[in-house]
Amino acid sequence: MRAAVFDLDGTLADTSADLIAAANGALAEAGVGARLDAADGAEPAVRAEPARS
Repeated sequence: MRAAVFDLDGTLADTSADLIAAANGALAEAGVGARLDAADGAEPAVRAEPARS
């Protein structure tokens, strides 16, 4: 059995900073100048290396 768990409301873990980081990455890749900021100053739990071109 394979499964995926999506916890977008923070019930299982506080992942808001990770969601904001992912959204900012998608916005940057799409060439959109807007950036989202964490309201509470939270840091992402996972740090990804920047893509190399």
